Amino acid sequence: MKNKILKVVFLFLIMMIDFSCEKVAISPWISYPTTSGVSVQAVAIDALDNKWFCTYGEGILEFDGTNWSTYTNNGLVTGAGSIAIDAQGNKWIGGAVSGVLKFDGINWTAYNTSNSGLTNDTVLCIAIDSKGNKWFGTGGGGVSEFDGTNWTSYTTNSGLVNNYVTAIAIDAHGNKWFGTTAGLSKFDGINWINYTTANGLSHNYIITIAIDKQENIWVAPAAAIAYPPYAHLGVMEFDGKNWTFYNPSADYDEIESIAIDAQGNKWFGTDNGVFKFDGTNWEHFNSANSSLKGAYYPAIAIDKQQNIWFGTMSGIGGISELRNN
Repeated sequence: MKNKILKVVFLFLIMMIDFSCEKVAISPWISYPTTSGVSVQAVAIDALDNKWFCTYGEGILEFDGTNWSTYTNNGLVTGAGSIAIDAQGNKWIGGAVSGVLKFDGINWTAYNTSNSGLTNDTVLCIAIDSKGNKWFGTGGGGVSEFDGTNWTSYTTNSGLVNNYVTAIAIDAHGNKWFGTTAGLSKFDGINWINYTTANGLSHNYIITIAIDKQENIWVAPAAAIAYPPYAHLGVMEFDGKNWTFYNPSADYDEIESIAIDAQGNKWFGTDNGVFKFDGTNWEHFNSANSSLKGAYYPAIAIDKQQNIWFGTMSGIGGISELRNN
């Protein structure tokens, strides 16, 4: 009887080892069929590692790792284009309706030019600084800062290079970097420094910004300004003094998003899948070698486990994940 029990335990352990090995061998690329056809425009990850996706025409999608939730109230049925999450877990959403929406998990609050100090109702980008101040880039009204009580506006009259603000990033020193359709602005809270083609940029129309651990600024210009025809405008790195230009290949037209992982690899969402750059080599991922199904990737985010989440707005690919195995 004792020998039989030992055999059963042994067989069970063998089965467990085989099962574990099969789990390790699973492809690191994961696709989510339930999101097929969803057009994703932005993504953010909260402190609980829930993923929040802004879509076009499908509202806001929340994924907790198991279940999907959809929010289409308060005008979100038309979709949204930008999102940021503060330290209290509030979601700040732009592009769904006029102005910006705040969602605390239960209640929705709308801020617009009629009931707040927001300078323009078209909110294109959002960032939150270490003090919890919210920074909203608008389509024509410059930048609006909200500290929870008071609003402050920044426009070309303040020193901003242009009032059509398309991207915001905040560095470790608290400097705000604003990408616009006419150049890049750095604001330290007092002084402004503007960068254009006259002092380093390859083009003035900035579509996305990211900052690495070495405080290098990575910016990508919009190819739409070169249409027709499209131009491979690449990406620019700024170390505080010098600009360096990189161009992954001729297999894309525009870099639409940038994310940087814990190893310092840069991930670029383009109109032809995703590129990874380790500082020397470029690697290209698309439908031929990954779960990526769409073309345009304006949404990339990296979670606590260093899994990378990709959203396409091409309307066929939906959401994909590259797991950190």
